[in-house]
Amino acid sequence: MATALSGPVSPERTALVKKVADRILALGDGRLRVGIDGPTASGKTSFGHELAEQISRMGRPVLRASLDDFKKPWRDRHLYDRRSGIGPRSPNGR
Repeated sequence: MATALSGPVSPERTALVKKVADRILALGDGRLRVGIDGPTASGKTSFGHELAEQISRMGRPVLRASLDDFKKPWRDRHLYDRRSGIGPRSPNGR
């Protein structure tokens, strides 16, 4: 099995995605929201794509929303005051 983003997928990962999809679908036929959380570059988007593909193959419609572009990149984000979120810091750090 291969995905568009991650290339070849291990049998263990395929089994994990299937297990998670089975647990999600066991929750019922109504609408469900599934959130995937984790640190930067941990594979959340790739896992989300794989999970959506699996759930779709199992017959449930899937609508994906991604927040990958929601945050500013680190090179820009660290320039802002962490408490207020406004304004680039001056070169002296204030």
